[in-house]
Amino acid sequence: MRLPYSKFMITTDQFRQQIQSKEESSLGFISPPTLYYLRVFKVFSRQKLFLSWNWAAFFASFLNIGHLWLAYRKMYVLAGLYWLLSNGIVLSLVVLSMHILPRFVTIEGKILPLKIGYGLGTLLLCNLMGVFANAIYFASIRHKIKQSAIQKGGTSSTAALIAFIIGMAILSLIKRFSGIHL
Repeated sequence: MRLPYSKFMITTDQFRQQIQSKEESSLGFISPPTLYYLRVFKVFSRQKLFLSWNWAAFFASFLNIGHLWLAYRKMYVLAGLYWLLSNGIVLSLVVLSMHILPRFVTIEGKILPLKIGYGLGTLLLCNLMGVFANAIYFASIRHKIKQSAIQKGGTSSTAALIAFIIGMAILSLIKRFSGIHL
């Protein structure tokens, strides 16, 4: 009996062959990051729910550049959505802390609630990215393989740089026209 979603599944061997053939044709060997992901993805393919830890995604989110990790891994739509979502979550927690925290404690100025809100938002996002980044990357690669749209290599430094520049330009425009001094 075939499960309805089984036509979208690939085996670890199919994934390994696809990656290895692309890597070997361009580099002649499988790189250490590829081997890391092959080990993680092998566990993903065996279990329905498996969470793992990705330090690179964690630290990128900690530095508020998680969208760059996604762009580097060629998940461009997710990079844009992450940027919007992360800034929305952090901004919401900052606004909430600036309005709620002073009701419970006496605070001179608004810098402490601002830092608390930003810290809570950053802590939430970096832990979520650390836990779910490998699963997101696995789903993205599986989708690309099924669509036969996998490209040469698995990363793009150019995309990360472009995402950084666009993010800085947007923040600059927000700062200029909103009167907010960051």
